[in-house]
Amino acid sequence: MTIKQFIFVLIAFLIPLCQLFADPPIFKEIDDNNVAAIELFLQTNDIDLKYGKDSLTLLTYAISKYNRKMVKFLLEAGAGPNVADSQQDTPLMYAAKTGHMKIIKLLMRKGAWLNYKNEKWLTAYDFAVRAHHPEASRYLKSRYERNLPPFRDGPYVSWKNDDRINAFYMVHDSAHNHSNKIKKQFKIEELPFLMPGFAYDTISYSLNKTHTAGPSRYTGVSNLLIIGDIHGGYDSLILFLINNGVVDDQLKWTFGMGHVVLLGDIFDRGDKVTESLWFIYQLEQQALESGGVVHFILGNHEVMILLNDHRFITDKYYYLCKKLQLSYGQLFAKKTVLGNWLRSKNSIIIIDDKLFVHAGISSEIIDLDLTLEEMNDRVRYFLNYPERNRKYGLENREIIMGMKGPFWYRGFIETEAYYPRFTENDLNAILDHYSVSSVYIGHSNVDSVSALYNNRVFMLDVPFYNYGFSMQALLIEEEVKYLLSTSGFRKPF
Repeated sequence: MTIKQFIFVLIAFLIPLCQLFADPPIFKEIDDNNVAAIELFLQTNDIDLKYGKDSLTLLTYAISKYNRKMVKFLLEAGAGPNVADSQQDTPLMYAAKTGHMKIIKLLMRKGAWLNYKNEKWLTAYDFAVRAHHPEASRYLKSRYERNLPPFRDGPYVSWKNDDRINAFYMVHDSAHNHSNKIKKQFKIEELPFLMPGFAYDTISYSLNKTHTAGPSRYTGVSNLLIIGDIHGGYDSLILFLINNGVVDDQLKWTFGMGHVVLLGDIFDRGDKVTESLWFIYQLEQQALESGGVVHFILGNHEVMILLNDHRFITDKYYYLCKKLQLSYGQLFAKKTVLGNWLRSKNSIIIIDDKLFVHAGISSEIIDLDLTLEEMNDRVRYFLNYPERNRKYGLENREIIMGMKGPFWYRGFIETEAYYPRFTENDLNAILDHYSVSSVYIGHSNVDSVSALYNNRVFMLDVPFYNYGFSMQALLIEEEVKYLLSTSGFRKPF
């Protein structure tokens, strides 16, 4: 083939390719409000076909151009108000991005789905908030609250006295826009007590009245699985554990004498926090019966909830509590089973020569010169008595519970006003202080499980709960590290 022939072939290939990724001429007719041309076009084409590089329909294109007249015409001509693009963004999401109130209200009147979530788990309301359209945000939020989807959550269990517990579920009936609590009381004959679920919950819950803090140090562990932040991602967690042989399809422990470390942040962002907590609660008991251990280390989101900071709870918990006039944090008060259990947890542990903490360890924490046990005990004190400063002092509390503490510190990877540049010498001081060789953290998002500082700091918060990533974890088997995926595939790390 000559160069001239090659050029002709290349042009013949590129022209249709460019046409594929270019906006088709019909979009110009929308720009020009040419209703007649659109009507003629629709005689031979599906109104909801997607066109161009952004997979736009005629309707979403008209919305993106703020063309209310054409939006109205297309809806009346039969355009689907809920036909999503390749990212699963709906016409209402496009309208929310523009903040055009008349188009938003028009779509709502035509049956646009208010509660629909795209592949990143965002709603139209989220789009309005992110695009900084306060009027659209307020409107969509108020409409959402009047049209909540069906919700069910629980159980929440608290001790009434020495031999009775109260349990309830929160339920929202979307058909009647009504929320209520379904309650039962149980008499306790012996502990642990196996409480049968109710209100359509078929799970039974093995309950204890008190929960003892576990050791801060463990040795001789040959099989160790480390998992980052869960954030209510119950379904993904279960699938991951089944496919990697930690539990069976009945959710029973199959990991033998292995240890599983959860690096905190079970709360917030996702809408299956309660399911996740009860699953971990039960799994701890099963693991101990087999000689294994589940370590649930507190994260900043556990601390926030226990201190009644509800900034990051999802709509499900926010609206159920609002309608039932409950404080979300009080669902985990000291007398509740889950609240008592959470307050028993450690904030930092060491297994052999490996240190595990949610966010990180700062030089200020090292300067306090506390043992692991002292650190864990102080955190438990601060959570149980948040108003008391006399015993350890306000400054001590602010360092441990603040931005330089184990729940919030990001200095390993970030340099901000809060975090002076972290150096190898700083890390050496931390490792020497605790007599360990490596640190494992969550809290700070990474695209994949990562190692820093010559494989001495491992980061495990892969945000699978945002639906943009697959779940990952790190397995250490006889000191050999493997990266695990949801599929059950493992590869050397």
